Amino acid sequence: LGAAFVELLDLSGETLVMGHDMRQLGEELSMAFADGARRAGASIVDLGLTSTDLLWFGSGQLDLPGVQFTASHNPARYNGMKFCLAGASPVRPGFTAELRERAATAVIGEKIVGGYEERDLTADLVPMSGQRRLRVVVDAGNGMGGLIVPAVLADREVDLIGLYMDLDGTFPNHPANPLEPENLVDACSAVREHCADLG
Repeated sequence: LGAAFVELLDLSGETLVMGHDMRQLGEELSMAFADGARRAGASIVDLGLTSTDLLWFGSGQLDLPGVQFTASHNPARYNGMKFCLAGASPVRPGFTAELRERAATAVIGEKIVGGYEERDLTADLVPMSGQRRLRVVVDAGNGMGGLIVPAVLADREVDLIGLYMDLDGTFPNHPANPLEPENLVDACSAVREHCADLG
């Protein structure tokens, strides 16, 4: 898939950005993708553990196409990829089908040609200033918010009340799907309990 991505977007000699969430196979899948992409001639900027929004930010900030390894709010046994073009622009309709077809015939070189570097962009996220400190409840649901939110809100005018901040791709406390009301119960209770400004 990494080699096919490079071929499909004509990225040989170019660079792409990638990241992965805390799911159990995230790092392994991303490194396999990077290996194929580098053998096809592309270089990698690896953001490491990232949420999808941080990957989009990295694509925009660095003006590079990107791939995020995540299954979003799906159960722990799943994993997948989200793609974007440079500047965090969306891929065209049918892109994943084209990628799947190209992967069946992609040429994987014998040697690694492309470069590899690791970067941390969390410090560049969300400049904030306010009139007073805010009290904010964050239920990370053992997902990537547990890593990203404290980094983003560090040295800000925010008192963070964190719930389930430990990264755990098995999601032991509740599913990481905020669209289901039952997964918001703990956050709502904590907002009331701590008289928070925001949850």
